[in-house]
Amino acid sequence: VSLVQLRGSVPLFWEQSPQGPTQLTREPAVSALAFERHQQKLREAYGGDVFYVDLLSSAPSEQRLTHALQRQLHAAAAGAGCV
Repeated sequence: VSLVQLRGSVPLFWEQSPQGPTQLTREPAVSALAFERHQQKLREAYGGDVFYVDLLSSAPSEQRLTHALQRQLHAAAAGAGCV
């Protein structure tokens, strides 16, 4: 058994100015295809399941990203019949 850890940005379309709040820049439906491609590339590259660990802070700005990622993961799982 092995584990590969990748660290990166939340795999959604978002932006943040240096001291400003985060803003999602695409609607969830538009992001869904890119998100699924990202998931598929990870599965193909490393084999097996993909897991996410939330390292975002509890600041309201970062919580927006956490909630958006949770919604995207649930939608992807529901579409794959995993929920």
